[in-house]
Amino acid sequence: MRIGIIGCGAIGSTLIEYVDKHIPEIEIVAILDKDVERVRQFISRLSRVKPFITSDIDEFLRYDMDYVIECASQNAVREYLLKILDRGINVIVLSTGALIDKDLLDKAIELCKRKNVKIIIPSGAISGIDGIKSAAIDEIYEVNVVIRKSPKAFKDAPGVKNINLDQVSTCIKLFEGNVIDAVKLFPANVNILATLALAIGDLSKIKVVIYADPGIDKNVHEIKCIGKFGELYIKCINNPSPKNPKTSYIAALSVIKLLKELVIEKLLIGT
Repeated sequence: MRIGIIGCGAIGSTLIEYVDKHIPEIEIVAILDKDVERVRQFISRLSRVKPFITSDIDEFLRYDMDYVIECASQNAVREYLLKILDRGINVIVLSTGALIDKDLLDKAIELCKRKNVKIIIPSGAISGIDGIKSAAIDEIYEVNVVIRKSPKAFKDAPGVKNINLDQVSTCIKLFEGNVIDAVKLFPANVNILATLALAIGDLSKIKVVIYADPGIDKNVHEIKCIGKFGELYIKCINNPSPKNPKTSYIAALSVIKLLKELVIEKLLIGT
């Protein structure tokens, strides 16, 4: 399998290192990143992976690829997704918040149909997404989500521009409301909400509360889903990525597992 990667940050670099050491069946042919020199220095330390590195999407897309993996940002999805799909390349999206935009999602799905390609969203930081997908086949009544992270995980988020995070000494509520507003205010912290919404198919069913808690060093997600199927309770206590406290380490592992299922594994478990 030939893949390209957009974004060589916490998730992208973890993925590349794993492929370099453990998945010879995958060839990383190109990386798109704004900081080309930093990525070159990172790649120089690897033994097998030696991709073309660029900051230009047209140069990136000159290469023949089976999949492009987006590990960058919501803006990267908005800027590049349609162009990649139009080239007939499957896309694995991590910054799912961008797909809350119905116009973008509708255009992307239409391109997928015309070009016979797919958009794939890994489970990311959510455990139990397969159960929620199954429940959504019938009817889900409501979903309540509580997110707790260390204050430093919300650095530079638009939703905290009037809060001095360094001075937060007790747990404070940063947000209570709907998915659309949460994704706008905390774009690097709440991709799980977009993934949930896309799995359920109805943004209005999800209610969100977000806390900054200086007493924890984990990324905590609590999900209560009620529907015709019954009730589902999920609590994920995730270690932050060692490279970026805004994202959970398991998000990178979920992409690695997805790639192994696409390329190597013959026994597939879960919906």
